[in-house]
Amino acid sequence: GNPTNITNNPAADFEPSIDPTGEWVAFASERSGNLEIFVTRITGEELYNLTQN
Repeated sequence: GNPTNITNNPAADFEPSIDPTGEWVAFASERSGNLEIFVTRITGEELYNLTQN
């Protein structure tokens, strides 16, 4: 299939990993100014920052 953007931020988002249920995506991002790990639903809803660097 074709790639779909599920984030809406100009910062670099990379290293996505989909959970076994196919409902969540974990990824690294510099959107907070530091490298952090985030999770979001595959739909792009419910974004959570898991780390505080």
